[in-house]
Amino acid sequence: PALLPVVNCGFPELQHTTLAVEIAALAAQRAGMDWAGHLALGGGGMIDGRALDSLGGRVHAQIEALDAAADALDAGRPIPQSVADRFADAPISDALYRLAGQAGWLVAAAEHGALTDLWKRPFDEG
Repeated sequence: PALLPVVNCGFPELQHTTLAVEIAALAAQRAGMDWAGHLALGGGGMIDGRALDSLGGRVHAQIEALDAAADALDAGRPIPQSVADRFADAPISDALYRLAGQAGWLVAAAEHGALTDLWKRPFDEG
């Protein structure tokens, strides 16, 4: 058996996936499994559990990388680093991702009648 973890992080920076990949690699080593590489993505919150083909061109790099990874695994090879790099290409810029996230918080607060509560400070500054 071989292990190829797919790590999706909600923070836009890819480095937040590093620990999960390292843990999976150690687990594979301890279990005597081959390491087939990894696929890691920062900013994955925009996927939100939806099918990739429903997200349009924003995730074309991830779809291409998954297809290439499947081809490599089908041939009994680990995935090339270029495939992992392609998968890690951010679907949108970090700034746009953060802006969308902020807008999401504001919409959720408004839907729950708590929009004005976001700026309250319940504790004195010390």
